[in-house]
Amino acid sequence: MQKETKRIKRLIIFAVCYLSYTAIYIARMNLSIASVELTTEGVLTASRIGVLGTVFAVIYAAGRFFNGRIGDKIHPSVHILAGLLLTAACNAALTALPPYAVFALLWGVNAFGQSMLWGAILRVVAEVYPERKAKKVSSYMVTSVATGNVLGILVNTAIVKYCGLKYAFLIPAAIVAACFIFALIFLTRIPVEARAEKDKTQVLTFKEIFTDKRVRKICLPVFIHGVIKDNVSFWMTLFFASAYGIDLSKIALFIVFIPLVGLLGRLIFPVLYRIMKENEHFVSVAAYAICFAACMFLVFVRSSMVFSAVCLGLVYASLSVVNTAALSIFPLRFAERGGIASISGLMDLFAYFGYGVGSLVFGYVIEPFGFTPVFAVWAALAAVALFLTLPLAKSEGKAVKTNEINEEEGNE
Repeated sequence: MQKETKRIKRLIIFAVCYLSYTAIYIARMNLSIASVELTTEGVLTASRIGVLGTVFAVIYAAGRFFNGRIGDKIHPSVHILAGLLLTAACNAALTALPPYAVFALLWGVNAFGQSMLWGAILRVVAEVYPERKAKKVSSYMVTSVATGNVLGILVNTAIVKYCGLKYAFLIPAAIVAACFIFALIFLTRIPVEARAEKDKTQVLTFKEIFTDKRVRKICLPVFIHGVIKDNVSFWMTLFFASAYGIDLSKIALFIVFIPLVGLLGRLIFPVLYRIMKENEHFVSVAAYAICFAACMFLVFVRSSMVFSAVCLGLVYASLSVVNTAALSIFPLRFAERGGIASISGLMDLFAYFGYGVGSLVFGYVIEPFGFTPVFAVWAALAAVALFLTLPLAKSEGKAVKTNEINEEEGNE
């Protein structure tokens, strides 16, 4: 009976965390979905939307690292609740469609609020589940990103079409506020016994983080994956509108396919992870190869909307696999050293810095030249990331073999 009660409590905690992270993506995707209406009504231009993407990415990246450092020292529910509250408040304020400077400020605060959640959620998983189980649960938890993207497209498309532009910010704010209430009820009582709270000096220091070879070598590939992955979801609405001249309701049918395939990529990650002998870097190498091929097709073929949607779906799915490997599984390697949130924050710092750089550059490239140069850059970057990750995968493979040999000798 006690075991069953514990299982139910874990499921409830998982559900609240999952719904909360899904909700903030609804409150993030709303700008992308509303971009067509915002440009049509003269509220924003493509370049200004690109700048907003950069504002979000840079502040989110910095916030993830800053909050990651704090997140290893305080109860995770504090960050989750504060993040949900800020996200809800900023989206509610954006309902007024304020002047551009105020819009950018609020979108930046929204980004900071959203940056508080993921590291804290990983800590919740690590506290509630045993170590090996935590890795499996984390791979399922990260599917909330794809679920949030799918719901963000469907919900925000319906809002913009049937309720109007302003409600694209108000209704997501209400959804996030509801998650805040659930989190307040169910997450504040989680018992936390991490060494970070017992002895704050045991949290990984900056020196320990940046002198770790594994961390240093993975940063650039993570940056590259951010340049591509998050810009797929940010620009896909405008791409289909400009390339094929269809309205928002028809666009939704194509763009919802992209995060759906991304969700599939995240769901099959545990299978790939087992096949690759729990070497997340080998999984990333295979994913970058698929991304490169799909981007090349987008450069040279792009014969129809269906074909483009399939290719963008493959790009997004492959990099969703990389995202799970680098931002969810890799940080768990530092659990015993009290650095889950810190390493997760650092990975997001590089991923979203990549997104921000890409968003800014692509916004100015798209207006005069269209999307073909963007896809060509993605292909080149995917190839670079593949070759940078391959040595990491081989090194990890050798380490696993050495450990297996040592264990066998110890058992003799």
